[in-house]
Amino acid sequence: MLEKEPIPRCHARTRDGDQCKHYPMLGQRVCHMHGGKTPAALAKAEERLRQLVHPAIARLAKLIESADQDSVSLNAARYVLELNGFKATVEVKGEHEVVIRVIDEPQPIVIEQHGLSNGRAHS
Repeated sequence: MLEKEPIPRCHARTRDGDQCKHYPMLGQRVCHMHGGKTPAALAKAEERLRQLVHPAIARLAKLIESADQDSVSLNAARYVLELNGFKATVEVKGEHEVVIRVIDEPQPIVIEQHGLSNGRAHS
């Protein structure tokens, strides 16, 4: 079984020299208190996250096509369908038969960036 990696903390140090206990902002190594809200830091974080889009899509496609377990392929397919506005329901019949019904209910794709408004950081 895979062990979960601990969630990283902000890489900045406090005045006492201890590591900051806050979590870093999305796509960053530092929290909002240590420069994560600056325009340059937000732009760099967005760039890093965008660079992960194509590898993530490729990995999902590979899992759908050739995962070692059917449940992994099924979960990857469900994730892709749900991200694209389809609600997938699954029925399992017998030992090896899997039926996927796709209900077309278009949903808007929303990318959330907490603490932002019109591309500017809240103070």
